[in-house]
Amino acid sequence: MALSKNSIIELNLSAQEINIILDGLAAMPYKNVYHLIEKIHAQVNTQSNPTHIGNQDPNFTKKSSQ
Repeated sequence: MALSKNSIIELNLSAQEINIILDGLAAMPYKNVYHLIEKIHAQVNTQSNPTHIGNQDPNFTKKSSQ
């Protein structure tokens, strides 16, 4: 499988696995990894948002504002 340098990859990781990755990144020079840490935090925050979680559930029905 050949990937270009800018390919976007989706990973499904547990919270424990993400914390292990963040621990490893934290041991590296900040200037080299801060952008990765920020991207991970942003994606975790987005995915842990109740609106985002609900939208992934096929049985989720959004209440209309009437």
